[in-house]
Amino acid sequence: MKRLALIALGFLVMFSAGAGCKRKTPKIEPFQHTPDNTHRRIQELSIKLNDAIERNDLRYVHDMMTYFNGLLRSLSVDLPGERKQRINAVIRDLTIIAEQIDNSAGRGNQAATEANLIKLVEKLKELEAEFPHAKN
Repeated sequence: MKRLALIALGFLVMFSAGAGCKRKTPKIEPFQHTPDNTHRRIQELSIKLNDAIERNDLRYVHDMMTYFNGLLRSLSVDLPGERKQRINAVIRDLTIIAEQIDNSAGRGNQAATEANLIKLVEKLKELEAEFPHAKN
């Protein structure tokens, strides 16, 4: 009987530990990882981030910045020499801005997050010329 009670208590502790987690894992649809598709996904995500800012959903913005940074890192992996160098220069700047957005959203600073997101969108425009086939 004691053994059964210990097993039940173990399951209770195991399942209740997951219930206390506040950070939700956003649902992300899979896609084929080509530079054009990755750029398209970055553009789509920037629109979702803008929408989240308008809803004052800083938690979503904060949670999505890790995914956004991963997309940035993977963007230039399969590109040839000179094009890769041009894009990597923009990616460095975007990564810095994304970290600022992550920090300001994590602190709940709406004004700073909005300002940083404006900078991010402006910098993303520099990538559009490099990916003419990635239009939505």
